[in-house]
Amino acid sequence: MAESVDHKLDASHPPNRTSQDGTGLVFKLHRAGKAHLHAIVPILLSLTLFSWFITRGDWRFFDLEGLSTYYDALGDSLLQGRLDVPRTAILPEAFVREGKSYGYFGVTPALIRIPLNFLFDSRWGQWARVSMTFACLLSLIFTYRILILQRGEERLTHNPKEKAWIGIFLLAAGSGSTMLFLASRAFVYHEAIIWGSTLSLISVFFLLKYQIDNRLSLLALAGASAFLAFSARPTSGAGAILAISGLAVLITVNSAARRTSGRASHWLTRTLNTFGVVDMKAPPAHALWAASFALLTACLYFGTNYLKFHTWDGVPLKYYAQYRQMPERMLLTGGKQFHLANLPTGLAAYFGRIGVDWGPHFPWVFMRQRATLYPGARIDVNDWSSGIPGTMPALFGMSCIGAWILIRRTSAQVRQLRLPVLALGLGGSLIFFTVWIYERYLHDLYPFLVLTGIVGLNCVMRLRHPRLTTIALVIFFVLTLASISVNTSFALEYQREIVWGVEDDKRAEFQRWRAVIDDSVRLNRPTPGHP
Repeated sequence: MAESVDHKLDASHPPNRTSQDGTGLVFKLHRAGKAHLHAIVPILLSLTLFSWFITRGDWRFFDLEGLSTYYDALGDSLLQGRLDVPRTAILPEAFVREGKSYGYFGVTPALIRIPLNFLFDSRWGQWARVSMTFACLLSLIFTYRILILQRGEERLTHNPKEKAWIGIFLLAAGSGSTMLFLASRAFVYHEAIIWGSTLSLISVFFLLKYQIDNRLSLLALAGASAFLAFSARPTSGAGAILAISGLAVLITVNSAARRTSGRASHWLTRTLNTFGVVDMKAPPAHALWAASFALLTACLYFGTNYLKFHTWDGVPLKYYAQYRQMPERMLLTGGKQFHLANLPTGLAAYFGRIGVDWGPHFPWVFMRQRATLYPGARIDVNDWSSGIPGTMPALFGMSCIGAWILIRRTSAQVRQLRLPVLALGLGGSLIFFTVWIYERYLHDLYPFLVLTGIVGLNCVMRLRHPRLTTIALVIFFVLTLASISVNTSFALEYQREIVWGVEDDKRAEFQRWRAVIDDSVRLNRPTPGHP
């Protein structure tokens, strides 16, 4: 009898499923956090250092900065059906036509601002630091997702040495890269570049997933991300658009290979095999979808340029306010942003030199103020900058290994990266032809370096000689520490002394740090003749 009563009571009061589900969710999050701890820790470390720089050490994410309100103003203008902005929002980078001021920057960050300013109108003009920090986080998360995807499947490693490799690589991709230099100031330039590169990586992730699964939703996500990347910064996003266009071609070739036979089929299949997509089951209609994203991007880009400037050129220097004030700059560049004659200078500036100077004062490592100009080059601004080998030695070294692996005939999973790597390399190479040399331009090649670096990392992790793997791991760790030190020094010097708009108190704070650290080093330095 007692048992039947208890049974009725239990039936009338079912178990608390909400509590059980909550406990299950907490358990799943705990398990996921533990499994991904080797990635979470370096990502958080890089994000913390990025946040310190972007807030100038004050941890205030909503402070106003010079030239950081452009996207808020553009968002307001877009809601009103206009493309011009108030002159104060774009100075000193205004392009003036018929009395209206325009920016040459894309619209993607402005699209993000519209809902934010609608929900939090009191924060108008204060989103730049938050926006860039979020872009940094997304960039590192999708770097990790591409990395584990390229292990053959989305699986985790339980090998401590492999976890160490992955953690160090994420540090190199975060704090040991130009990502940290971009955090030196929340300028419109830096925000455009970081979002263009981040969205390019996101697009590549969905493109690789699509090559495996052939779902239209994945293709749509890849195409939309590529569109937004190009709309943030063409030189960062051009590679993503080229990758989507290349995918449309491969889908078409795949369909043709199924319908043909003989020699034609052999050559078509060989082309597909080169890019690791022989077994792709994508329907022919998907080629039209992929091509439509590229076509839409081109139409909106050129259409927007024409509406703003009555020319297809996205950067018509004849309307540039700075060039109007200094006609000699217009004469030097011929009124064009790109010149084929700049290629040798661009390659030498970004790849052919270390570009690092050493000094006796903190932080001891400095960018060089001038790159070497080759005959015929039409360079307008030759700013403080470095080369990729000197700025990112760890990522560059791993990228070189990956590039060598990609050239060889390897597994299908590696060959699937050939299309996005080739596309991102071609898109980022536009910086070699520009009339300006800046350190921030290195980040246009960041997605290319990350992808080739992932290929190199997966190759090195599979080395069968334990001692050789350990030596390689130590070397990579040392190069990563060097990369972090270099980018920390560059960002600190640029933020506190080089760039315009440095506050007096921040400059004075940096000079106090320099004096204290230099004195400490001088006191600890042994006297000549004594150990």
